[in-house]
Amino acid sequence: MTKIAIVGSGLIGRAWATVFASHGFTVALHDMKPEAAKAARVHIGKNLRELAGHGLVDDPKGSLARIRVAKDLADVLKGVALVQE
Repeated sequence: MTKIAIVGSGLIGRAWATVFASHGFTVALHDMKPEAAKAARVHIGKNLRELAGHGLVDDPKGSLARIRVAKDLADVLKGVALVQE
């Protein structure tokens, strides 16, 4: 499975993570503030459920399961095919 790194978990980073994960990619999410990345993952889960309610995402739980919070920048970059900032 293709792994994508998202550097930054603000509005745009969350949007990219949502798009990539809902299309089957594994996503590693990193933010300089670890608590921000963790909060972003929770927010992404809510967005995925809402999108599923509108028929725009097939598997919100599976999509969220493909997103993990990386412990540091080196971790987020391991084995990635694409880095999105």
